[in-house]
Amino acid sequence: MFGKVIRSVLFLLIGSIGFWWMAGFAASAQAPGFFPAYYEVYNVASDDVLNIRADSDSGAPIIGSLAYNASPVEVLKTEGNWGYVALNEGMGWVYMKFLRPVTLPTVGQSNIPVGLSCGGTEPFWGFSLAENSIQLSDMNEGEQAFNIVTAKNYQGRGGWDGFIIASGQQSMMTAVLSTDVQCSDGMSDLDFGWRVDMLITDAGGTNGKTGCCSMR
Repeated sequence: MFGKVIRSVLFLLIGSIGFWWMAGFAASAQAPGFFPAYYEVYNVASDDVLNIRADSDSGAPIIGSLAYNASPVEVLKTEGNWGYVALNEGMGWVYMKFLRPVTLPTVGQSNIPVGLSCGGTEPFWGFSLAENSIQLSDMNEGEQAFNIVTAKNYQGRGGWDGFIIASGQQSMMTAVLSTDVQCSDGMSDLDFGWRVDMLITDAGGTNGKTGCCSMR
């Protein structure tokens, strides 16, 4: 009986994903040069660092730094020769001359990068994304492991956006990952380049969670 319920819910979820794509395509189509973009620090001496500044200006105050070999560095947007990146508790700017693109491993047939971490509140929850699995931690429900069944991009759309369907011991997860808007966790001064909308179905029904993600 439970298997039939799960199959029915999956059918509805996959149909819903198609609807979300059709409804949001025009508004979220991205220009060439998709964001977030991923880099590594280079051409910086091993006894030096790459400064993070408060503004996109070489005279702006230094508010942090990246190690000479930091990777991946997640850039949410650019202004001229400057890239917008996260510190521990805020945002800043680095000079793009000292960054070069890196290729990240991705999940399944999608462009969603392995290592992405997502989380949200009310109650606090988070998950980490491996190549074939998702480890979900929830303040109320504890730890759950899911095996990834399908991970794909949207047809006809470039960039990172995609969806993941995963199976747990007694539950199913569908996670829709989007990069068309900057996401806020509502608690810090951090901006995030990813948003996740997630549905989890088990014997008790279906619950939704929304949160932000990054590669930090």
